[in-house]
Amino acid sequence: MRKTTVLILLLILCISCVYNHTSITEDLVNGYFFLGDGRESQILLGNEKKNFGTAIVPQEVIKYNFDERYIVAKSLNVSDKRKTKLYWIIDKFNNAIQLLP
Repeated sequence: MRKTTVLILLLILCISCVYNHTSITEDLVNGYFFLGDGRESQILLGNEKKNFGTAIVPQEVIKYNFDERYIVAKSLNVSDKRKTKLYWIIDKFNNAIQLLP
């Protein structure tokens, strides 16, 4: 009886700890889209419907804005325990990317 109770409690604990994986996508026009998924947030060029594409602004995008022609993004780069903010300007019509210091 005690083993059954412990087994049921462990099973309930495991089921309640299921990873809740949700992502947010926003169409940024001309094949660009924002994929927001926690620290994996990035701007991609590809197929928004399948959440698949080439990373244009790598993780972790913390802010972005866009209009018909440009995407401006701010990302956080973490390396060697240092956090660096990077600023990006993307020209959607010419597929030009500029990284600002």
